[in-house]
Amino acid sequence: RLDEIIRTHGSAVMAMPHCHSSLLMIRGLSTRYPVLMLVRESADQSRADATRVYYNNLGAERLDVRNSSSVSVARSVLRALREGKLVIGIVDRIKAAPTEGEDYNAHDDVNRCQAFGQTVGFPAWPARFAARARVPLLPVMVELTQDKIVGHLGDPIDCTDQMAGTQACMDNLETMFLQYPHDWGFVYDKHWSRVMRGRAQEVSPQ
Repeated sequence: RLDEIIRTHGSAVMAMPHCHSSLLMIRGLSTRYPVLMLVRESADQSRADATRVYYNNLGAERLDVRNSSSVSVARSVLRALREGKLVIGIVDRIKAAPTEGEDYNAHDDVNRCQAFGQTVGFPAWPARFAARARVPLLPVMVELTQDKIVGHLGDPIDCTDQMAGTQACMDNLETMFLQYPHDWGFVYDKHWSRVMRGRAQEVSPQ
């Protein structure tokens, strides 16, 4: 499926959550495809130095978005997509949703969307870059089995409408979170826990 997507569209933006084997999947993909991995290095220098050693062994080109300007990130991502590289980023750090009546919060770079029946702020960059490069946005879930690591691909998303593209990405990921909950590292994240509690309160019998 991935080969066909690349043949048809040239490249793709891959939206991957914090799975237990996300980085190992990026390592596996980089052995077969040219990859640009977007990372946000820790603000703690010693921790950043330690993780950088790990990143250097993944075999993928890396861009630290924390220490790069937004203009530099945009240029690098769009150039990579034009060159046929897969651009992969971890996308499940949600924030407060934009205020009622607003679809986008520029300060946090999040779009307003629904997740598990709750309104959240979901990263806007995957749909934005996919739309600008005219490539699909591809949600990915990584499953760790007893003897292999499996990448489950969601539906390729046309992000011409960036808000609809963001919602479609979240819908795909939500389905995969429910299918592979043990592989999702952020299932106990405080922001997601709040979303889950809100959903549980909505569906619990009175």
